[in-house]
Amino acid sequence: MSYEAPRTTVGFERVYNMAGFPSNPVPYELTGNTAFPKGAVVVMTDGLLARADDNTTSKVVGVMAEEVKQADNPSDEVTYGMVYDNPLDVFRVSVADHLDVTATGGSATRFEATGEFNDDMEGSVIYVYEGPSKGAVRTISDSDDNYVDVYVPFPETITTDSKAVVLGED
Repeated sequence: MSYEAPRTTVGFERVYNMAGFPSNPVPYELTGNTAFPKGAVVVMTDGLLARADDNTTSKVVGVMAEEVKQADNPSDEVTYGMVYDNPLDVFRVSVADHLDVTATGGSATRFEATGEFNDDMEGSVIYVYEGPSKGAVRTISDSDDNYVDVYVPFPETITTDSKAVVLGED
């Protein structure tokens, strides 16, 4: 039976600033009718703050310093949320649990590990920390006991030298 990692993460947490500046979150106007969890990465879209998605590569503003619930952010009102936006801030991400796997094979879009996965990992994140595609982070699009597929191809073909961790979905 496959190990099932709980889908619980804490998000990004500010640790310190490389220049020694104190914590100073800044208020930004939020996209209405949207929840913003503390620790979520946020971007600027049409002059309003929005949550980053898996394909975000630009316009990142920072990390939410506080939680703003959807109910507290109606679309017919202007709501502000506090954001850590200093580029010298250093963050850590904490994860309640994870699945550590070594590949038994794979391809540019598939990480195989016989009997390691379960068939309900869609939306989770896989991070390759050793071997081909080291450093790649991808969102899982499909899964089975023996493999996970990803939306965006890995930079290199996954081989038996690839090792990864699977982190639960948000």
